[in-house]
Amino acid sequence: MKYEFFKPYKFEDKEYSEIELDLDGLRGSDIESAMIQVEDLTKMGQRIPTAASWKFLAARASKLPVEFFTNLPARDWLKLSGIVSPFFDS
Repeated sequence: MKYEFFKPYKFEDKEYSEIELDLDGLRGSDIESAMIQVEDLTKMGQRIPTAASWKFLAARASKLPVEFFTNLPARDWLKLSGIVSPFFDS
């Protein structure tokens, strides 16, 4: 699926107006890996709110780094959260 940002988003000197999220192409192993990544960071002392776990899966679906999603404007962060989070509940 194509996601269009409310406003162009600049990340690492590149501007994005949209990204491709291949959520349908994800496998169970992608979800497990994203969950393990969250657990590993938590064990290392980083606090990852449950509501922010979606960005690890979005990174896999878009082939972009997690940091791309961490720094999104709030409006896009919330919208993408609502799109990707249900995949953890499936």
